[in-house]
Amino acid sequence: MKAIVIGSGIAGASAAYHLVKKGADVTVLDEGHKGQSTKAGAGIICPWFSSRGEDWYRLAKEGVGYYSSLVSQLKEDGAAEFGYGKTGALRVSRDLEALGRIERKLREQTEAEPGAGEIARLSNKEARKLFPPLAEGMEAIYITGAARVDGHLLRNALLQAAVKRGAVLQEGKAELSFHQGRLNGARVDGQFICADKVILAAGAWTNQLTQPLGIHLHLEPQRGQIVHLKMPDQDTDKWPVVLPDTDHYIVSFADSRVVAGALAASLAYGEDPGIDLKKYDPTRQTS
Repeated sequence: MKAIVIGSGIAGASAAYHLVKKGADVTVLDEGHKGQSTKAGAGIICPWFSSRGEDWYRLAKEGVGYYSSLVSQLKEDGAAEFGYGKTGALRVSRDLEALGRIERKLREQTEAEPGAGEIARLSNKEARKLFPPLAEGMEAIYITGAARVDGHLLRNALLQAAVKRGAVLQEGKAELSFHQGRLNGARVDGQFICADKVILAAGAWTNQLTQPLGIHLHLEPQRGQIVHLKMPDQDTDKWPVVLPDTDHYIVSFADSRVVAGALAASLAYGEDPGIDLKKYDPTRQTS
C-alpha cells in the first residue's frame, strides 16, 4: 500500500511511523509552516483530571498505556532522547473541600486503571518536597502514573525512525489530487505523488486542503503563549506536572527548565503566531 501523510506534527509523524512498520510505502509531506503546535506543546500525559467527554478520556487513557511500549520501540530504532519521564502530577488548590471532592471522584474513576498508579492527598509541606516552588497554602492530590514528554523531540524521533525504515520526508505545499472524481494522491509544488491512501494530519491548516471538496471542519488556528523559566542550580527533571484550578499548567524538564502556560487566543489564517506582548502585564502577581 502506498500512503501519503500530509503534516509532520505529532499526529502525522506517529501515523507515518506506524504505517511504515506495517509495511506501507509512506511519503510524509509538510510545508514547514511557522507556528506548528507540536513544537510548542507542553507534553502533559495525565488524562485523569480532565473534564472532557468520555470518548476523549477513553482515547487518552489508552494512549497513556501505550507510551511504555512506544518508548521501547523507538529506542530499538535508535532514538536517543525525547524528554519522556513518569514524573507524576500534582492537582493543587487552596480550596480543600474541592480537593476532597476531586480526590473521591479520582479514586472511583481509576479504581480499575493500573496505569494511573497510586493516589495520595498531600499537605502543602509534602507537596513542596516534590515541587519546591509551590506557593504556601496550597495542598495537592498526587497521582504517580502521570508523565511528561517533549513533543518536539518525540515527533523528531518518530520521523527519524520512520525514515530509517523507508519513509520519505518531503517539504513543500501539498494539494489533494483527484482522477475521475476519486482521490489518487497529492501534488507537492506541482509534482504528482500517487497513493492508495492519503492521511490528513495538517492541524489548523486542514481546511485549506479540504476546501476544494466543500468540506469545512471545526478547526482554527490558535496562539498558545507559553513561558519557559530557567531555575538555576535546581534539578527539575523529576518535578511533577502541576495542575491548578484553572486551565493552566506547569511542566518541568531535565535542563533546569520549567514551562508554564498557556494563554490561548484564536487567530486568522496567515496571522503571526508569535508572542503577543499585550497579553502580559509585568506588574501582575500570580500564585
